[in-house]
Amino acid sequence: RISTAQMVTTTPTATSKRGVTGGSVPLLVFVPEFTGRLISQSRPFVSGSNTLTVTLTPNCDIEAGSRVTISGLVNSQTPDAASLTCTSSGSSALGTSGVWTQSDGSMVFTVASTLSGSTSYTVTYEVINPADALPAVYPNVSGQVEAGSIDAPIHSVRVDREDAAAWGFAGGTLPFLTVVPSLTTHKIGQSYPAVNADTVITATLQMSSDLPKDSLFTITGLTGSQTPDSAGLGAPTDLILYSTIGFSAFNNRPVWTQSTGTLVFKAKEDLPMSTTAYVVFFTLKSPSAAQASPDVYMSGTLECGTSDAPMATVTGTKPGAALLGVAGGEDPLLAIVPTFTTRYAVQSTPLAFAANNISVSLVTNINLAHADASVVTISGFVNHLPEAASVTLNDFLIDGNSTYTSEAGPQFHDGANPGTGMWTRDALELTVATGKTLLSNHVYTFWFTVTNPNHILTTPALGFSAAGTALHLSQGATSTNDPLLGTAGWAVP
Repeated sequence: RISTAQMVTTTPTATSKRGVTGGSVPLLVFVPEFTGRLISQSRPFVSGSNTLTVTLTPNCDIEAGSRVTISGLVNSQTPDAASLTCTSSGSSALGTSGVWTQSDGSMVFTVASTLSGSTSYTVTYEVINPADALPAVYPNVSGQVEAGSIDAPIHSVRVDREDAAAWGFAGGTLPFLTVVPSLTTHKIGQSYPAVNADTVITATLQMSSDLPKDSLFTITGLTGSQTPDSAGLGAPTDLILYSTIGFSAFNNRPVWTQSTGTLVFKAKEDLPMSTTAYVVFFTLKSPSAAQASPDVYMSGTLECGTSDAPMATVTGTKPGAALLGVAGGEDPLLAIVPTFTTRYAVQSTPLAFAANNISVSLVTNINLAHADASVVTISGFVNHLPEAASVTLNDFLIDGNSTYTSEAGPQFHDGANPGTGMWTRDALELTVATGKTLLSNHVYTFWFTVTNPNHILTTPALGFSAAGTALHLSQGATSTNDPLLGTAGWAVP
């Protein structure tokens, strides 16, 4: 008879295997997964480079050669890449590159060195954002754990998304939440509306987003200026840009192109433009001939790294307000030719040796202020002489009134005496008095006395001009052909 020996099995001592407690026990089954999984982005701007940051915490050791896949990042403009650069923590535990597939927005990493269970690992890589404003996506993580002839799957699960404000946008860190940055305030105006003068162009800018360092603003359409090109390289003749909020906000040597009226300037630091309006200003030489204000446009690019994000182009908002009495004068590069629209003079007598009262009416198309060193000159009085070098201006009226709002009182002086002008050879110089302004489109009238010459004199050509910021070139006076002492034309001085 054959006896049968009893067989006894023993349970081996349970030890940790691949980071799994008791993993050495035969047929103990453990499901690998990422218990910690978080994704965020660096910039939400359309078409801009965007750094994605993924943090993963496995629940067991994941050996070298395993694969980890982040998917669902669709609509990126980054094309397929067999080796897309990445940076990972843990001595590059997730390698230095991955395989990117554009269609499903997936990035596959091959584990370079063991990922220890319960340890967090971070990997970053850069892609180009979608071309359109889109809501955030919901990416997944999955993988395969290297286990020999048959690898163990890591089933696909959704990755948690960091939901924080970034660059002035709520939820700006959500993956592939994309927005079109734009100017919400885009005002532009000027300080002086006449030809051949310096005018300060002022732009007020605020954005829907904050502005990264080295981003560019472009203002274009400021055509007609006489300011030559400026390369912004530090030449003495370079155009200078100023800012009312910190001189260091933008580079103060912008690039200026005269033919297109384009100014390009750069942010010197990250700027909180979603909450703060920045005012910049620069000086241009106004046109040499009269022109309407040109259409002005504002745009730019936001610095994002490899691919910058475009800023939506907007039309500059003009004040439309009068300036120095010129309708629409605050609009950029609107320019008029300063003129006397009324320059009328008549005399009281044509007789030789006689005291002759010269009556004057004048209207300017732009304010003439003492602060602008304005001096009105009436010239052409050949051989006429006043009683004294200081000539009294009689019956000074504004629009027929002896007073006119804040402009009451003498408008001119001879350099010292209110209500007078200074006689110089054959001309009367009228210096606008301290604190006074000859307002545009108002009629100023007065008369003064000269002594006629002692000989026959054909009618001289009187001229009206003005010096100062608002330079008025000499224009011939107008008069009347009504008879004086029974003779037509004798009222002409």
